[in-house]
Amino acid sequence: MKICINCDQSIRTGEGYTEIDKMSPSAAGTTLYRHDRECKPVPVQTTQVSLHH
Repeated sequence: MKICINCDQSIRTGEGYTEIDKMSPSAAGTTLYRHDRECKPVPVQTTQVSLHH
């Protein structure tokens, strides 16, 4: 199963996608996938939730 690195959704049979080779100096590389069509990025939490109320 291929998962899009942009929207975190599966890439279905027949959908266009791009393969991206990601090399790693400490281990074998891996192949990432991204939809060819425009897709909505997954929100990313960049800060911790405040512990102060």
